[in-house]
Amino acid sequence: MKIALVGLVLGLTLFAVVPLAHAEADECPAAPSIAAHYLHEQGIKSGSETFKNVVSVISKQMGPQTDFNNVKACDTEQYKRLVIFNVVNSLNYSK
Repeated sequence: MKIALVGLVLGLTLFAVVPLAHAEADECPAAPSIAAHYLHEQGIKSGSETFKNVVSVISKQMGPQTDFNNVKACDTEQYKRLVIFNVVNSLNYSK
């Protein structure tokens, strides 16, 4: 009986924690995701060379824990502006 109760408590704990961790990740998108979204808004298709090159450049600029130029992904507005600024610079450079 004790083992079943411990298993139930552990299962409920994991069930409660996993969705929260997933929700936080969705609220703090990483730089490549922001770059891809912005590029799509500009009409640049996912399979194009421009798309692949820009997303690659942005990915390489990321630091540990998805930081981008020392800004954390969950600092959403500043992070998003910084990523888009770098996407625009990459687009201008590739012309």
